[in-house]
Amino acid sequence: MFQTAKTMERQGRWGEAFTLLEEILVINPKDSHSHLAIARLEARHDSKTKAQIAFEKGVTACPRSVFLLQGWAIYESQQQQQQSLGSYDRARELFERALELEPYNTYVCHAYSIMEKKLGNTEKAVSLLKQALNAPYGTVTAALVCSLGEFYVAEGNLTSARDLYKYHLDHATGKKDRVEVYLAAAWLEERNFGELHKARELLNKALVISPTSSLANVALARLKGRISATASATATTEQYQLRFNSSSSSTSKSSRTNEDGRVFNALASLEVKQRNFKEARDVLQKGMDLYPLDHNLFTAAGKVEERVGNCTSARDFYSESLRLEPSAPTLVAFALLELKYPQYPSTTEATTTKPTANFTFIRGLFEEALMLDPRNGPAYNAYGNAELRRGNLQEARIIFERGTAMNCSDSASLYHGYGMLEISSGNLERARDILYRGLDTVRRNEDNVSSDTPNRDRAAFLSHTLGMLELNSNRPLDAFGIFMDGLDRCGNSSQLLLGAALCEMRMGKDEGARGFFERSVVADNKHAHAWQAWGVMETKAGHFHRAAALFQKGIKNAPWHGSLWHGYASLEVRRDNIENARTLFTGGLKKARNGIFALYQALETKINATHNRPISQFFVGQREEEQLQQKATSTTTPKVVSALADKIVTNNDDETTTDNKKANAKPTLEDLNIDGLVGDMMSVESILNDTDTNNKKPSEQEEN
Repeated sequence: MFQTAKTMERQGRWGEAFTLLEEILVINPKDSHSHLAIARLEARHDSKTKAQIAFEKGVTACPRSVFLLQGWAIYESQQQQQQSLGSYDRARELFERALELEPYNTYVCHAYSIMEKKLGNTEKAVSLLKQALNAPYGTVTAALVCSLGEFYVAEGNLTSARDLYKYHLDHATGKKDRVEVYLAAAWLEERNFGELHKARELLNKALVISPTSSLANVALARLKGRISATASATATTEQYQLRFNSSSSSTSKSSRTNEDGRVFNALASLEVKQRNFKEARDVLQKGMDLYPLDHNLFTAAGKVEERVGNCTSARDFYSESLRLEPSAPTLVAFALLELKYPQYPSTTEATTTKPTANFTFIRGLFEEALMLDPRNGPAYNAYGNAELRRGNLQEARIIFERGTAMNCSDSASLYHGYGMLEISSGNLERARDILYRGLDTVRRNEDNVSSDTPNRDRAAFLSHTLGMLELNSNRPLDAFGIFMDGLDRCGNSSQLLLGAALCEMRMGKDEGARGFFERSVVADNKHAHAWQAWGVMETKAGHFHRAAALFQKGIKNAPWHGSLWHGYASLEVRRDNIENARTLFTGGLKKARNGIFALYQALETKINATHNRPISQFFVGQREEEQLQQKATSTTTPKVVSALADKIVTNNDDETTTDNKKANAKPTLEDLNIDGLVGDMMSVESILNDTDTNNKKPSEQEEN
């Protein structure tokens, strides 16, 4: 009966689970497991007083239940931390009662230590961990070892941390615990000693113990990418693909050796980053076939379907994931999907028949997510931004403040979203204060976040946003320090490298900027903004051929980015290569997502500079402008706009005088003094022919 109740709880059928648990207690009033489950259900429903009553009732019925005492103590600690009903003194009393019954209970010692650490009682926290680790009997867990290691690292006692890990690599019991200690030791070598190869050796040993360990496989793949700093993202994916094939082959033979499908999820994420959506689908389908009860795989599959526009399939996957196990990330994904593509609209706009999202339903999804995981930073971030989109600025602030008070596990996402809210509202000083608070929080908690989790990627975004805010506030030196600190913590981030390059550029250090630009495009050869900014810098420096080469490489790697086409076309206009510029304008419309805007902006700049007249005066009338706007998304758009561009450049206007026609006639090649793209410079036409299929590495493009 108890297992049936737990299954109902996982499926979100909390009322039925509660009723069944009460029936169990009627049969056996001393069933401590059922008492604990009821107390947790009351806590989940935010019934704080009822939860405390349930815990007290359970402890009264089962006074020697250690895990019931521990559960109550943890609840009191969490409630006090949230400034709600709860007491650290009561929690400490309950922990002590549990330790009187079992002095070396690893779980009690660990939970008690975590609370004392949060209260700043470091000495007490360390003594509790040592008490469990030095026990004459009992089990040594990775949680105890890693927590004590984190204390040593925080104190700067790196040698003690290294010795601790080295000793327990051979003394930890179960495979899973040994693998986690190997991961912690590898992270210590990589992060604090800079011994990347030693870290790789430790991860390889972890894989000898558990070849299908998802965490070890992903950590090793990322570490190899950092060691091979000159390898492109594609190469890293290929390396990981080889390791994945080996791992998944072992998994297929004995799926019980791997607890879940995280390795499939990790590889699918890499495929999505490479825009290989079909491959991501195939990987996830294989994972779902092997692990049909892993709800995370179904959530990931839903996100892939959403990316490619299959909203119905995305909903089906999200629903199946929630059926298997309700989770905050899935509920958040479902809420965001409903926000963008409403299935249950509340109203319909009379003019456009466009459905309006039912925000009551969406708010319910967010609140349920936070009820399941009150410390989920991305959930607060998404919820706050959803309110902001509706114009509820104050409500959005309240949600973000709720998150900051909860000491969220992913604080970077939360503070980044809160800072962006204030930036969008024009409150730059408040935004700066929030982002600095977030960065301090991330620094304090960075040793609790493993190197192979997405949290570090979000921490990089936090550093990037704060750095760009300082840079745009004309504080390039402060911004540079933030970017470098982020690189030290988050590894080879292309965005942070670009930020450092822009700082060097602002401070007049072009050579330093070039070094960071190069590292940025090597880290991610599809980072369009890096190619564009580098090209613009070389253009301003008068290095036109170098700038053209950079724009070409950027377009070949990221042909969808309209500003690259715009930048290259503007360069050609500056060099009076009008035919090449026209070809680039047209190519941008064919390839780029924001091509019409880039073209219009470039033409406006050119015409104003040349003729001191706005672009609209070169069109025959308002009717042609409307036709252009109506056809902006049609397949004939490039031809239409190219024809209008010809009209603009040649000034072939009925109202123009004969003299003006002659003066503004289409220039010849000789008149334009075209330099031409010769020697090692490819032609503009070749770019249009190659962008669909050519995605070579930067090193290969240099050779060409």
